[in-house]
Amino acid sequence: MKSRLIHLTAMALIASAILTACDRQPRKTAELQRINDSMEHPHNYADTFNADRQDWEKFKIEARARLKQNEDSLKMINQKIAKAGDKVKAGYDQKMLTLESRNSELRERLEGYKEEGRDNWDKFKMSFNNDMDTISQNMKSFFAGDHHK
Repeated sequence: MKSRLIHLTAMALIASAILTACDRQPRKTAELQRINDSMEHPHNYADTFNADRQDWEKFKIEARARLKQNEDSLKMINQKIAKAGDKVKAGYDQKMLTLESRNSELRERLEGYKEEGRDNWDKFKMSFNNDMDTISQNMKSFFAGDHHK
């Protein structure tokens, strides 16, 4: 009876060890895989690092250009608002402040970004681009539905 209990316990331990080992493999993140690859092939790590660095530099240049373009568009919108009557101006002032604030926040996010791995970079880039697109759309539709253009 005792040997049967010991055999069952041993089999249960072996089965759980096998299941645990099988379960861990799919959970490796892309970052861990990249680290493993860099250890096996150090030159690939340097290539990846340089490619990521170039991607970041290119993105930063393009993002700064888009932010500058937004600032120029905001100046043009402000000029149009200045020509409008006081009643119209009051309605647009808050929209302008919001757009200018969001554009400034994006500039701060861009300049304050610190490299924190590829996954965080991808998230940052996606979020930043979505926010830039939103601001662009809001500027394009700034006077939508208005007959005082």
